[in-house]
Amino acid sequence: MPDVGIYHQPKLAHHVRQGVAWLSANGAGENTAALSYAASELRAAVERLAVHYWATLLDRKPEEQDLREIESFKRVKC
Repeated sequence: MPDVGIYHQPKLAHHVRQGVAWLSANGAGENTAALSYAASELRAAVERLAVHYWATLLDRKPEEQDLREIESFKRVKC
């Protein structure tokens, strides 16, 4: 069993750690489910970091309109 946490943590690195843990359990690509979970966790890490840095660059508390504008990750990555 990989060293995967059973609870989500508030730290920014949480999804990265989860993704790495799932990657360690992939059995050199044999365990495709572990690869899928790793990909999901690493995508969540990228999205979370993007939103975190977007909010930091915004330099103010995000308002409802701001959050509507970034509902799609495509709007954040531009």
